[in-house]
Amino acid sequence: LGSKVRLNKYGIDLNVLDKMGVKAVEEALKVSRVVVVDEIGTMEMMSPLFCETIAAALIRPTPLLATIRLKAEPFTSQIKKLSDTLLLKLDRDNFLEVKEKVRVWLSEKLG
Repeated sequence: LGSKVRLNKYGIDLNVLDKMGVKAVEEALKVSRVVVVDEIGTMEMMSPLFCETIAAALIRPTPLLATIRLKAEPFTSQIKKLSDTLLLKLDRDNFLEVKEKVRVWLSEKLG
């Protein structure tokens, strides 16, 4: 993608993220019992509007389940420090364990 905004070899169209990604999160907050975001990473953090939307979602009562790139900084480091954040590190060896923890978390949040 030809773009002035780049991440390594990828061109990024922030307008698409701002329009589609932000809209999807906002709509999910209106109608969903749990909001799922895959992923909050380096590319997504290039959009101030997306970051603002996620920050706003984090203070809403609707639970947010998100994958966060381990080394994406600095925005995600702030998310990881929130007192009510459950942080699970996923790798090839613990997939089933993490899957079960997420299932339990979802059951608790959804009743």
